[in-house]
Amino acid sequence: MRPTVMFLLRSLGLGAAYAALNLLSARFEVTAGVSMVFPASALGVAAAMVWRTETALAVFAATLLTPWQSATPLVYLLFYGVGNVLEALLPSYALRSRRGGRDLGVAGRFILWACLANTALNFVVAHAPQVAAGAYLFDAELAGALVAWTVADGMAIAIFATPAILALRPDLFVEHAPAVSRAFLRKRGTLAVTAVLVVLVSAAIYVFDRGFPGAFNWPAVFYLIPLLVMLMEGGLPAVLLTNAVVAAAYLATLVLESRFLGTMPFRSAERLFAIYGNLAVFLAFSGFAGAIRSRNEWLVARLKRRWARLRATFDATVTALAAAVEAADPETLRHLDRVRRHCVAIAKRMGLSAHQVDIVQYAALLHDVGKIGVSQGLITKPGPLDPNETAAMQRHVELGAQILERSGVLPETVQLVRYHEERWDGSTTGRYPGSYGLAGEAIPIGARIIAVADAFDAMVSDRSYRKALGVEYAAAELKREAGRQFDPEVVRVFLEIVEEEKAGEPAAGEPQLQPHR
Repeated sequence: MRPTVMFLLRSLGLGAAYAALNLLSARFEVTAGVSMVFPASALGVAAAMVWRTETALAVFAATLLTPWQSATPLVYLLFYGVGNVLEALLPSYALRSRRGGRDLGVAGRFILWACLANTALNFVVAHAPQVAAGAYLFDAELAGALVAWTVADGMAIAIFATPAILALRPDLFVEHAPAVSRAFLRKRGTLAVTAVLVVLVSAAIYVFDRGFPGAFNWPAVFYLIPLLVMLMEGGLPAVLLTNAVVAAAYLATLVLESRFLGTMPFRSAERLFAIYGNLAVFLAFSGFAGAIRSRNEWLVARLKRRWARLRATFDATVTALAAAVEAADPETLRHLDRVRRHCVAIAKRMGLSAHQVDIVQYAALLHDVGKIGVSQGLITKPGPLDPNETAAMQRHVELGAQILERSGVLPETVQLVRYHEERWDGSTTGRYPGSYGLAGEAIPIGARIIAVADAFDAMVSDRSYRKALGVEYAAAELKREAGRQFDPEVVRVFLEIVEEEKAGEPAAGEPQLQPHR
């Protein structure tokens, strides 16, 4: 659609809406030229944030086409139109995108330029010709009218324009616009419950005022319930929008009272004071509580992003440290990744916490890091190792633990690396001896998990000194050693995982098993 057509459509739409709200407000005029609230001003201020020219034309034309009694003759009406235009445009020029500053400062600037300065300017411009002509005296009565005008327009802008401006120009309120989430609008159930609560409280106010007429609408306090619901659901945008709905429902209830109960709430100074007090309390709760919650949510999101970057950097560091072993044995890195995946699966199946799973994962990647200090020729030797060579190879466990201790990469992995070759029965002799004599549950659970996954992958993988032994053979060996070399519960869980994965098995005989390196 052409820009000119869009311009005309926006102008006509805004003009029609402004005129309708202007006529509606005129029905609740509490003094000459002043309504209890003036929602048309909220529309003008919100629309001018994005469409200044269209809003200026629409506001001026709508004011001329829907005059109030107090705005006649025509010359007065023209000044009313100019004043309404200035009220709508001033905030769009005075307010700038938030850059730092405290929430109270942001709120203060908004109140100053969007609720006080612009509304007071509107009053001055609108009444200047009448004061000059002597229709109004510059006295206490005129000052009272200024206060009433400012409160009526400013309250309407604060209640009804703020959620619209937050949606159209979030940069005026928050440093990072993406922090303003509208996800709560998709939660139909919560919205329906909130709407029901608003209706119930409004009905309670009507019934209460019918039976116990008075200055203060005590049931209005319960409007805080739907506000609290939406505060928890969506933070600042949700609670501000809900506050606008609550205010509209509250005012509509009072309109019904004036029509059917004859209470005339807008004509009583006491009632007006109570109404404004309630609206101010709802607005203050929504603004301050919503800002606190949304800022906390933004801080949490920022911490999560920083943690994700830190975690990625840490993972890269651990992987690089593990990859250093590849210089000694190109197959080792692939072996480490397979062991890591199996260890994570076992740890999760056994109900370890997310933190414990992470520790097991890192220890699995680093469990052979001590091979950096072992001769490459010893690691890749095609035949069996002699006793001296076996002793040299076994030292890689303690060497790996010492490397991690000195590096400080992740202290919790040290004990898992140090004890991952301990035997369940605590033996330190035989074909697969432990190094420290720990037994049973004295061995850290992560070390027991690594022992099973490491042994299994060593058996099903080709090594320089033998071919892969096959999954069935490896599974049988784990069962045979359960309760002796390995924790029987870890073996049981791991074999369940192997069965579920339906891992294929390479063709292999059953040669004499060599201690894996």
